[in-house]
Amino acid sequence: GVDTLKRFQIHGDIQREAMITRAAPHPYTYARNFCPIYVHTRRFWPCSGCDTVACHTKNHRLLECGDDVSNAERGTTQIDQWIYNELTRTVIGHLTTTIDFDDGNIAGGKHMVGLVGRAPQPGKRPQGCAFALRCQLAEDRCREAFPPVVSVGESHRARCIRIGQVPAATIAAPLVRGERRAAEAVLVASGVSAGYAGKTVVHDVSLTLRRGECLALVGESGSGKTTVSRAIGGLLRQWSGSITIEGKELGRTARSRSVEERLGIQYVFQNPYGSLNPRKTVRESISRPLLIAGKSKDEADAAVQDVLSKVSLPNSYANKYPDQLSGGERQRVAIARALVSNPTVLLCDEVTSALDVLVQASIVDLLGRLRKELGLAMLFVTHNLPLVRSIADEVAVMSEGRIVEFGTAEEVIGNPREEYTKRLIAATPSIERSMV
Repeated sequence: GVDTLKRFQIHGDIQREAMITRAAPHPYTYARNFCPIYVHTRRFWPCSGCDTVACHTKNHRLLECGDDVSNAERGTTQIDQWIYNELTRTVIGHLTTTIDFDDGNIAGGKHMVGLVGRAPQPGKRPQGCAFALRCQLAEDRCREAFPPVVSVGESHRARCIRIGQVPAATIAAPLVRGERRAAEAVLVASGVSAGYAGKTVVHDVSLTLRRGECLALVGESGSGKTTVSRAIGGLLRQWSGSITIEGKELGRTARSRSVEERLGIQYVFQNPYGSLNPRKTVRESISRPLLIAGKSKDEADAAVQDVLSKVSLPNSYANKYPDQLSGGERQRVAIARALVSNPTVLLCDEVTSALDVLVQASIVDLLGRLRKELGLAMLFVTHNLPLVRSIADEVAVMSEGRIVEFGTAEEVIGNPREEYTKRLIAATPSIERSMV
């Protein structure tokens, strides 16, 4: 008998995920000898050997709010038939953030669009389908009872009363970029080298962040992306070179910088579950920078209400604690805390890597809107190339602590010149390729 359940969750850059997947033993062989394996992943392509350990699983199981929405056996149908024949609400949701709208080409002419609304919290789920509040096809009978299982093929079942009906609403928007004009340079890093414990890991990096624009810093894990962003944010002691903001030289660490300089550069960290103090309410966490800067409590409270509306959270969230929020809501609070001081530069360090694909899309939409509305200069650190296509104006590719390629998003993603950049793009998962 088998009584052990294995769960795997891989967090890492796309090249490392592919390497781990190819090196892992086939779970069917492992299960026969030891125990069954349950692969828990946020990826939408848990198929043959293209992304994570989940690539080896036989059945695709799509969940929404804990309910089993679909179950399709790999190999019974082509991916286009699997998606558009089944078309459950969960599939529609995942489609909004997938990259296969242009035949697997991440440099294509579409970008991610997040779903409206939020998933209901446990204990507060509606009477009918748990996804009805966010579904583009929902009707009254969807809210009356949970849909029964419908067979749409051999080993292929779904829970949806609108199976086979393509939604009229947009699930991917055309990627429109106007004529780009050189904006004002806000932050300039020149010849930055940095490291830890006497060892240099970043070598002679130069970057320029412009007002209202986003520079994406991409590369595999260990390439030096976060080290560069921490040096800019004053969170790293060991670095050399020059970093200026609006022409003024910055000190090495945050403590050596003035209050105005610290408020002018704000950092959004990778892990929304660890970046907020669990003992402080949302109001206390967001207002903290303003109170340190000398603002009154009334002024800080007014600013908290204003910034919560900017990140699409109701004012009632100000009295909640982090453990009462979802991962996406926590990241919105972290973004609100960074925005409350009206910064000039926003440093986003892998801010979507711990979030599911639906929340990723909503966070990217939010950051793009705020960048345009507030004129922020943004550094977006990531290894997720589809996100780069959606949010960035310029892209710098890092490898082994050096920038190996730089250009506009269209140039770098659509026509890469460096072999390293080509390998990164080739390692990007594709739903179409995973079903081959």
